[in-house]
Amino acid sequence: YNLGNRNLKPRKTVQYELGIERNFSGLIVDVTAFYKDITNTIRDIRVITLDNGFYITTGNADYADAKGVEIAIRKPLTSVWGGYLNYTWSTGIAGTSGDPEVIIPPDSPAQIKYPSDIGDIIVYDPARLKFGLVVMTPKSFSWMAGLFSNIQVSVDYQIYYPHERIPSHVLVAEHKMIRPPDRNADVRIRKDFVWKKLRPAFFIEMRNAFNDQWVNLELPFDSKSRVDFINSNMSVFPQQHPSGGPFPDIFQYRNLPRTFVLGVALGF
Repeated sequence: YNLGNRNLKPRKTVQYELGIERNFSGLIVDVTAFYKDITNTIRDIRVITLDNGFYITTGNADYADAKGVEIAIRKPLTSVWGGYLNYTWSTGIAGTSGDPEVIIPPDSPAQIKYPSDIGDIIVYDPARLKFGLVVMTPKSFSWMAGLFSNIQVSVDYQIYYPHERIPSHVLVAEHKMIRPPDRNADVRIRKDFVWKKLRPAFFIEMRNAFNDQWVNLELPFDSKSRVDFINSNMSVFPQQHPSGGPFPDIFQYRNLPRTFVLGVALGF
């Protein structure tokens, strides 16, 4: 069962941000540096009782911080087009501290394992590049009885760059092999109508429009499949699990293939 902890301190985040923004004839450039300090996070604690029972309570746990810079260029949406370009880089630390995960009474025969990785570790955050563009046809576009008027086409493209210090981004062989960047493009087409006081709209979304594939390096390799995977520059995946069973294709990538979504919206 669970018991509360009246001595629990509230989670606390202190964030600082310093930036400069400049408008160049409708093109807005923004450079921002930020810092975030996180303390008194919450963790579950197992308390062992004198009769070797236990209950669960909560306690304060680890701390962390994050710092980085964001560079953004954007053009607000006008009657014809708008867009943005955004690049973000950040890093930080994660520290082990706070209340223990297990509490035992004095002279208890219970055996617990204490964590050995106490201290600060550096947290690496992959750099991100995002790009977006929106194009709109004028409401007054009368070609084909206005069928192609008031249409909005938007594209969002994102790139997440791998980092050589993040284990899931690197395959260690004779030399380090860093997986390719994660890329994703989403395309959306929307057509708005006006009917009395209502504004119905129809849209179609194409997610992962280029069918990009995010390679999964956390695969169960045997020696042969590992060599084939490395020699093929991460394109030939294992044919079977090291245990001898079939290897599911879904394990090869960390994202979904191209997907289409149809939808209807109603404004009033």
